[in-house]
Amino acid sequence: MKILVVLPDLPYPLESGGNQAAFSMLEAMSQAHQVTLVCRGKKSAASKQFKKALPKVELLLFPYPGSKEDHPYPTLGYKGLRFKLLRYLAASFRRKYYRFLDKNRDKDLGAPEVARRHAQITLAARLFNPNHAFFGYVGQLCANGYDAVQVEFFEMLPVIYYLPGNIYKIFVHHELNYIRSAGELALFPDKTPADKAVWARERDAELSMLSHFNHIITLTGTDKDLLQQLLPDVKIEASPAVVKTQGPLPFTPCSKELVFTGSASHYPNLDGLLWFCQEVLPLLREIDQEFKVHVTGKWAPELQESLLKLAPELVFDGFVEDLSAFLNGKISIIPIRIGSGMRMKALDAIQASSPIVTTHKGIEGQLFTTEEDCLIFSDATGFAQSVVRLSAQESLQEQLARHAFEKLSESYNPEQMIARRMEIYRQIENR
Repeated sequence: MKILVVLPDLPYPLESGGNQAAFSMLEAMSQAHQVTLVCRGKKSAASKQFKKALPKVELLLFPYPGSKEDHPYPTLGYKGLRFKLLRYLAASFRRKYYRFLDKNRDKDLGAPEVARRHAQITLAARLFNPNHAFFGYVGQLCANGYDAVQVEFFEMLPVIYYLPGNIYKIFVHHELNYIRSAGELALFPDKTPADKAVWARERDAELSMLSHFNHIITLTGTDKDLLQQLLPDVKIEASPAVVKTQGPLPFTPCSKELVFTGSASHYPNLDGLLWFCQEVLPLLREIDQEFKVHVTGKWAPELQESLLKLAPELVFDGFVEDLSAFLNGKISIIPIRIGSGMRMKALDAIQASSPIVTTHKGIEGQLFTTEEDCLIFSDATGFAQSVVRLSAQESLQEQLARHAFEKLSESYNPEQMIARRMEIYRQIENR
């Protein structure tokens, strides 16, 4: 089958859970189907490495708005002085709007303030959506004889209005946005009617766009069940991301080094780390002053500075080339409070034999249980006590790490995950 896959950005390097999930499935799909990936971006060292890693996947890159590269599809008509002027003004307005938000927000970080700022910036991005040209490009690509188009990630949902009616449309939902937004809304101490109205409008828009797809794939059964209740007439199936289990690293006892994996660009990560710093770390300090908390991924310098004022125990390590080796010998914390989908950070920790302390949301939709595979507490006191308890018990660390990997190997076997997704494509091909 000839499949056009639409992603917001190149899923490489593999420095985020979303990139890992998209890349691993592209690799599997290319072994059985003719796959073309189209995403925003430009030729770079990363794109060359991607082509080398997945030579069977045809890669089409669409320049970001405002870039100086030639448009890859000149028949769209996005050229000339008028377009350049409008493109510049749109980008200029966004920059000024973001600076305005930064200048007029409280300097002290707090969960409600951060949540509102995130909501404001998200709204601004939607009002001045730079993806219209990209969506038009995708729509015209569909005329090149593809059997199906597969769209992934929430921000790509509006492309549905640009796709021709005669092509089979698949959407891979990595995270239900209305569920995540509900979690963000819950952070507001004083929810106004306007707050609730904005959430309801966004939920209805998401469900409306999803209803136009022929097939929806979620990464967890939990997300599938939630969506199926609201979209009973749409074909929805759960198909987890491929997790390559090459055997766990040898267990290394953990002491008082904790690690959180994830970039600030994914808002649930920022909220989770902020909650940990504000609510959990003060409790840990009352018990023990020696904990060190490593943070991987991209975190802006000014954000690091603000968080370090709250929590001098933090160590920002940036992108880590060998994540498994880095996690080994440390306790992984997943203080996530909002979102949905698979938590790739949990799977990364398990393969590194890094025992986990998490919230219920941090492990939701995955088949790991407390006291057997990890420790699960969603309140600050329980989370802090679990960290202290686990750091002091080497036998418990090893038990959790071993059981979690056994569960991972059994429930997320790569061959079975690939077979499940390939069966979905086989049914689509033979429809």
